[in-house]
Amino acid sequence: QQQQQQQQNQDHKQQQDHQEEHQKKPSPMLLCLSGASHAILYVSMLLECLGKALISAMHLYPIWCVAVILSVALLVHSPGLSYGDFVMDDTVAVVKNSDVTGAAFSWRQLMRHDFWGSDMFTEGVWTHKSFRPFTTLSYRFNYLLSGIDTTAFHATNVLLHLPVVLLVAVACYSVLGLGRVQSLIAAGLFAVHPVHTENVFYLVGRADILAAIPFVMAIIDYAAAFSPFFRPVGDLLAGQMQPLAVLCDLLMDGKRRRKPSKGEEGDGTGPGEAVAWSEEARGGHHARGSEGGGWSDASLRDGAVAMLRLVIWATLAGLCKEIGFTVYGIIFLLEALTLHHHIMQIVHTPTAPPAAAATKTHCLKSALRLLIVATLTAFTFVARHRYTGGTTLKMSPQDNPISFEPLFKTRALSFAYIHSVYGRLLVWPFFLCYDYSKEAIPMVRSFGDMRLLAPLACYLSLASACVWGLVTLLTTRRERHGEGRAVAMGLALLVVPFLPASNVLFHVGTVVGERLLYLPSIGFCVMVPCVVATIVKRSESMRSSGNGNGSKGERGGHRLACLMVLVCGVTVAVWGYRSYLRALTWESGARLNIVDGLRQLRSAKTQFNLGITYMMAQQFDMAREALQRSISADPESVLPYWRLGQMCIFQGNFSDAENWLGEARSKYGGTFVVRDEEVFHDYAVALHHNGKPQEAVENLQLALKLNPNFAKGLNNLACATVQKDIRTALDYVKKAVESSPHQILYWANLHLLARHTGEKHLADMALQSAQQLDLGFTAQSTCVWQFEPAE
Repeated sequence: QQQQQQQQNQDHKQQQDHQEEHQKKPSPMLLCLSGASHAILYVSMLLECLGKALISAMHLYPIWCVAVILSVALLVHSPGLSYGDFVMDDTVAVVKNSDVTGAAFSWRQLMRHDFWGSDMFTEGVWTHKSFRPFTTLSYRFNYLLSGIDTTAFHATNVLLHLPVVLLVAVACYSVLGLGRVQSLIAAGLFAVHPVHTENVFYLVGRADILAAIPFVMAIIDYAAAFSPFFRPVGDLLAGQMQPLAVLCDLLMDGKRRRKPSKGEEGDGTGPGEAVAWSEEARGGHHARGSEGGGWSDASLRDGAVAMLRLVIWATLAGLCKEIGFTVYGIIFLLEALTLHHHIMQIVHTPTAPPAAAATKTHCLKSALRLLIVATLTAFTFVARHRYTGGTTLKMSPQDNPISFEPLFKTRALSFAYIHSVYGRLLVWPFFLCYDYSKEAIPMVRSFGDMRLLAPLACYLSLASACVWGLVTLLTTRRERHGEGRAVAMGLALLVVPFLPASNVLFHVGTVVGERLLYLPSIGFCVMVPCVVATIVKRSESMRSSGNGNGSKGERGGHRLACLMVLVCGVTVAVWGYRSYLRALTWESGARLNIVDGLRQLRSAKTQFNLGITYMMAQQFDMAREALQRSISADPESVLPYWRLGQMCIFQGNFSDAENWLGEARSKYGGTFVVRDEEVFHDYAVALHHNGKPQEAVENLQLALKLNPNFAKGLNNLACATVQKDIRTALDYVKKAVESSPHQILYWANLHLLARHTGEKHLADMALQSAQQLDLGFTAQSTCVWQFEPAE
């Protein structure tokens, strides 16, 4: 009995322990809710950071100033708010993309598809390897809200550009240390830069705009957590900004030559001086929790959370467009500048032992963060490479002909010249075009080509800026370190995001793309006020030392500052007007094809699209000239030969049609754009009308081998063989009806052939189906061919 009692007690205790463990263990539902709550927490945290950054612009400038810059950006791009046309690749990325317009949405399919909706993991399927699920999701949201209405898509692009403008202003002031007016100049130039029109009005360009928001936010957020020269915007009162009074002071290192007012004596951080290049001239930097506190648990926790936010921002940017991952390079440089700052403090500033120990701790923490950022960078690029299966694109010579050039010297010189073309688009953005392929930019094949002066000037300018930044960073005059940091960050923002498009690391699927400059243009717009401020300061210094009279040098510097600001203002106005004119060009695909086709006469693509536009308008002579120019620029492309042959069929000139389509047929498999069965089919139509029925049948059979469900080819093959074998012809028409049951012509031919073969029931059914599609349908007496050009 005692043993039985003990056994019962043990069983009871085990049962209680099991119940307690079961109660402690959360259910799957609770785990899901916990994961969702954490996700919501992180999303809300990111939205809060973004909201604070945008609200910072309201603190940085008076409300009227923010309203003016946003109104200018909106006015310049306002035509896009009412546009209602899909242009070029918009159709592929949006309309034909099942992830956007599909009846059912699948997260699994979204993660398997590239930007164009092609499966990245199916063998034999062509894929662009551009994995941008968040951009595709934005199209999906547009589709769910407004259907396929293109006006909503275009309006979204225009509106997304506005927060980027504000974030650029905040980043220039808070992270780069520029003055308020300098930051305003950079944001104004960015807001109206004509090269951005392709991003704003071309729906495919939304990827760059979306990537820019988390890209800039990652820089602001990281600097706010770790950078000793981060300038919190909230410390300034917007009401203190008097543009006319402080304009020159902001551009000349914030030094106001006036008697300090009461309450400012000995402070050195008045409104005019709060915008100096360096934190030393501002009277010290803002101390954040992650920079202070040594190696405390709170400091490490805050640093880990900030690093997590960096990873999230960078991932968001990279999944909007691949270029977003380059933000790690910017962060790496920002951390390197932080480490340089602490080292310079140790070397050049003798301090007491406690302060020296704190500075060494900051150095160690900065070096550790540098290592973490480098590790994150390597891990991110390796992970993306493994997920998408590499970065090699299946391109054609029409996409990037330079990459197919066998001679290394020609490739290197040609790509160098392409870099200068990008530079020209940033500095002088007045010749704009949606395409620069093939003979639009002829290859550079020798060092004697005078065009190489352009990349030489471009590289020398970048080298000069690098020297400028290094000299100012390494000088013993610490008040100039802020200038060096701003120049270094501006150069990084220009060069690092451009590297993926430069064809240096790997070849990309385009020669020149204006939309690829959206992120690099931030760096260019930052460099402009840097150069302006430096010119003003050097001029003031030279005048003061030359005249021996500080007041004269000061007045001359003020006049030059006003002149430089006036030049920047005029530049913003001129660029804004150019952007507005370019915006009108993007009204529709037809207008864009005509304007750019007449501007870029040596591009095979622009001339082909111009020819198609004229062809659709039945202006056949002008269409023929444009298509022949396209052939001259790219003789290997099937498309212009094919369209010329179709146009000749339209005009009843079947002899010329046979010649053009025969040329197209001889280039079988020469392009990714046209379906080859269409070429064989149209060639068969020309042969049939030229009295060559056997050859026509052979080409129709080849077309059906390429696409067995090619309804148009099935119908026409039935008509071509009806005289020899009506039963076989009837089978072809049946298959055509199955492939395309909404085409009344196929039902009419089926009714005709079924009647002649004595299949009354089939003939009656075909007649009823045809009459349902067209109440006025009447039976026909001959088998009718179909000729409709493919889109």
